[in-house]
Amino acid sequence: MLTIKRIYLWLCFHIAIFLGLSSLYSRSIFTEKTDGFFSQMVNLDFNTFDILSSNHIIRYIVISPFLLFLDYIQIQHLILVIYLIPLFLMQIPIRFKYLNIFLLYLSIFFSYRTILVMEAILILILYINFETSRRKKYLIFSLLLSLLSSGTFVIWLLTFYFFRKNIISNQKFLKYLNIFSLLLFILLLGPILHKILFFINPELFGDAKSVTIQNLFNIKFKDILILFENIFERSMIYEAVRNNDIIRLTISFIMFIFISTLLFSQKNKLMLLISLFYFFGLFLEGLVIYSLFFVTFVLFSDYLYRNLKVYFVKKNIY
Repeated sequence: MLTIKRIYLWLCFHIAIFLGLSSLYSRSIFTEKTDGFFSQMVNLDFNTFDILSSNHIIRYIVISPFLLFLDYIQIQHLILVIYLIPLFLMQIPIRFKYLNIFLLYLSIFFSYRTILVMEAILILILYINFETSRRKKYLIFSLLLSLLSSGTFVIWLLTFYFFRKNIISNQKFLKYLNIFSLLLFILLLGPILHKILFFINPELFGDAKSVTIQNLFNIKFKDILILFENIFERSMIYEAVRNNDIIRLTISFIMFIFISTLLFSQKNKLMLLISLFYFFGLFLEGLVIYSLFFVTFVLFSDYLYRNLKVYFVKKNIY
């Protein structure tokens, strides 16, 4: 009981510091008015329903508390704290709760949307490996946050599917879980198809209504070449090198060191999957790399903690 009180006092202390620091910055759910995510949300038409709008409606619902206080940045800071509280309510080892507080401070440097997709993957990985209560509400919350980015949703869905037996112990229920995974994939299908057409010709297929069977069947081999060329030219690694973006290059390099160390030292299915997601994300645009950044940091920190603990124990023995 004393440990729990200490954690909550420590958490309240850091929340107070964060709210003080964040008042010095004008961070908001939307980082700039030209942001594509901003356009999706403020121009969303609830009177029409197409293959893409269903995904955008869910995104709108997920961030609706922020939208209610769009002109009150200080209240948005408090809402972000509330969104991060599940990380400290989960029944996970205490060392992870201490590490998770850094995600709050990262919101000063990254957009809130980036922080929320980081949280989505972090909750999922912690749930699979460490969460002991097995309360599905954390899983559902993680899923909703992952929908804020199509790339993050792909990562979430694949991780969920490959570790479904770790999530659900009841074997009879697994078949329903497979159906659930299929429904999630169908939900993702709209944004994926729209992205494919958009990368082939942004001017012709910029509208969500362009996602039609006829347009998909009209894709030719030369369009596929254009597709991959445009994807690469908009990828994170290409833009970082072309624009000499030191921050993106540094984040990618640090993650490479962390992931490589964890992969070769642990050699488990989780790290193999994260490694594949990392290299996949380098050649795509969006939040794929960023959504993996914090969970990689947490896993690497935990790896160092466990190894240093063993080292000092052995040193005291001998």
